Order: sequence, then C-alpha cells, then structure tokens
Amino acid sequence: MEGTYAVAVLTLANQLTTIYSNDLSALGHQYLVAVRLRNDYAANLHSHCQTLRAARGTSLPTFHVDSIQHWDAFEHNGEPFDLGHLDCHEVFFKKEEGKEAIRFVVTYGLHCFTKDGTEHNIPLQYADGRESRFICLERYGASKQLRSMIEKLAGATVYLTQGESFFTLDVMNNASGEVEPFKICMAIFREHRVLRIHVTSAYFARTGEGSPGEPIKKKGFSIFKVAVDTQKKPKGQCPKEVRNRHTT
Repeated sequence: MEGTYAVAVLTLANQLTTIYSNDLSALGHQYLVAVRLRNDYAANLHSHCQTLRAARGTSLPTFHVDSIQHWDAFEHNGEPFDLGHLDCHEVFFKKEEGKEAIRFVVTYGLHCFTKDGTEHNIPLQYADGRESRFICLERYGASKQLRSMIEKLAGATVYLTQGESFFTLDVMNNASGEVEPFKICMAIFREHRVLRIHVTSAYFARTGEGSPGEPIKKKGFSIFKVAVDTQKKPKGQCPKEVRNRHTT
C-alpha cells in the first residue's frame, strides 16, 4: 500500500527527535522521497529506522499473542492515516493500594475502524487475516480514543454476552459534533498464561442496549471480577475474530 511504511518512518522520526537529532533532517528528506517511490524502498527505510531504535533499546514491544500487533497505515486522496494508536500494548488495573495490579495485554480488531455500508465509508478496503472491509472514517476517528477508554476500565461496568463483553462510555463524535454513547466490545480470555483483552469492535451505539433510550438490562461486573473468573477458565477460549493475523 503506497505510503504505508513512509508514514511509519515519519512517526518513528518524530519519536526519535531527542535521540537522533543529527539524523532527523535526513529522515525527513527520505520520508518525502519514500512517499513517491515504490513500497520496497519505503520498507527498507522503515527497517533502517527500526534498527536505529533497537540499537538504543527503544524497539516497539512484541507480545506472544496470536493477534495482529501492529496495523499498517493507509492512504486516501494523498493523505496518510496512521493506525499506530491501535498497536498492541499493556494495561494495568489496581483495585486498591498495597495489592498487585492486574495486567492485560490488549489488541484491536479490524472492526474498530471498518464497517461496510455506512455514509462514512471511503472507497478503500482493508484486510486482516480473516476478511476485508471498507474503511469507515467515523470509526477511524473514534478509534484514536480507544486506548484511553480501555485504560478507564477499572472504573467501568463490564457487561457479559455470549462469548463477549462490552462497556459503554459517552464520547464526543467528531463527525457529528455531539456526545454519543460509544460501545466497546471485547473478548477477555487467557492466552499463554497472560490475561488478554481483544477489542473486537467499537462504535457509536445507535440501536440496541446502550443506545439512547435503551438501558442495559444485563448484570454488570467490575474488570477485577472478570479477571478473577477468566483466570479460572481454560486458556485459549476466545472468539474466532481474535486470531486475525495474516498467515503465509
């Protein structure tokens, strides 16, 4: 995809400002060139920046999970759209002082920024290892807040459905300019002895439970209760959407 790796290079260059001040002008120039050249050249440039980061111990962390850990950027009408905010990360929740925090490894799914048949679609499809869907700019815009939403789980009520969990927050919709209920759907499970959260989908709730005028009737739980119960379950029980990596 044209510009995918070039966007990654620009992001890395910004992050390396204080470390590689002597290299930034060169990286900035290479970025401008890479936007216009073939993807293989841009990929080599991306690899070079990763090498620089690794040399200083600043490589992006890699987790032993069977989900996409980094989403490549996409380009629309000549404008790059970064997806680095959906990179795999850790989150810690502490119930009370003096007790050990609960650790989750978090990944995000394709449905967090895609949906077919909406007024916010652009004529560009994005694929994971399972399916391909049209990009939805409304979902993409809201996805930039997902990490901070997940970090608020300690104070949220988690509702359980068949094979999935969800919680809702009131969020500003930049597309409509209004605050709307936002629904975050998750798979919470164990993988290789690690507690996992995989956000399967996230969207403004306009129908069904959690939407305006539709109260949630299910019993709610804290993330701490869900974590304890998940620890007791066999590892690896999760929706098929979790295993979304491309295979060769």
